[in-house]
Amino acid sequence: MSNVVDLSDHQHAQHRASEWLAKIDRGLSPDEEQRLHIWLSARPENRQALLALSDQWDAMDELGRLAEIFPEPEYRREQGRWRRHPAILSLSFVFLVAIALGVWFANHVNSVPAMAVAIKQVENRFETSRGEQSTVTLLDGSQLTLNTNTLIRAVYTQSERQIYLERGEVSIEVAHNRQRPFIVYVEDKMVRAVGTAFNLKIRADQRVELIVTEGKVLVGSHKPAGGSHSVTKMHDEPAFNSAEAAPVAAGQRMLLGDALEQVQAIKPEDIRVQLAWQSGSLVFRGESLEEAIAEIERYTPVEFVIQDDDLKQLRVAGMFRTGDVEGLLASLKENFNVSSQRVSAEKVILTRR
Repeated sequence: MSNVVDLSDHQHAQHRASEWLAKIDRGLSPDEEQRLHIWLSARPENRQALLALSDQWDAMDELGRLAEIFPEPEYRREQGRWRRHPAILSLSFVFLVAIALGVWFANHVNSVPAMAVAIKQVENRFETSRGEQSTVTLLDGSQLTLNTNTLIRAVYTQSERQIYLERGEVSIEVAHNRQRPFIVYVEDKMVRAVGTAFNLKIRADQRVELIVTEGKVLVGSHKPAGGSHSVTKMHDEPAFNSAEAAPVAAGQRMLLGDALEQVQAIKPEDIRVQLAWQSGSLVFRGESLEEAIAEIERYTPVEFVIQDDDLKQLRVAGMFRTGDVEGLLASLKENFNVSSQRVSAEKVILTRR
């Protein structure tokens, strides 16, 4: 399993800044305040990234409230400019000056008070190519694990945390926040969660498979305006109608197609098999060779051509590493009497021995 890309210094600073804003949102411990100060002091890019990202958050109301909790630093006006008092400047004061006057970010930040902020709208895009997996942490602390060839857009509005699964498969661990619901959109389906964990996969038949591993989710439908999701109109998505939603709890599975299918119980060992991709493995327990190859092809650019129709129905079982083509071919030869012939770097023909 590997990350999608190695982050540049700038991207790394942005990523860490988003993590710190999430921590500031729920409140910093004294130890975290000290570590944030160290991080801010380490590189100018860190301060710039935190300040740039804060511009996408509406913190003015909270800063006003914090003025009653944290003592304001002493300052005085001199020749039309604010001069810093030698006392320690709080981060809330620095943000207030930066946002109100568009001036410099202080170079000497010695302490950072806990601060809660309300998000205006923040959007991020996460993508993996074929054979890649990646785990990302969102602003609120929720964690997304993207499987191969997956595209997701994450949008924070004032009222919702919105995830748009455009293709592929994702496993989600949702950070608890009842004030800002967490809703996943897949085509015309909506999955709402509060402090839970679940897996969503867009299958080859375009149905969506939902497996809940912790807590409970509600599944409903909606009709996007104009028939598709608009990046500029995401905040206008309809509210989730809990009264019309179907509950799916931990240890249960549902297929979402033209209609919501019946909820089914799924055994823990079956869940482990379904989610084995998270550890870089594929597990087959009697699937046809045709079904197994279709799943394997999701993780490699190599195309497998099964020469004989009856060979497609051969039942296979075993564990394979994702993307390990040579290991797969060796196993098919040794355990299932299937020969292979490479006709090019990206094409293999399978026949009976």
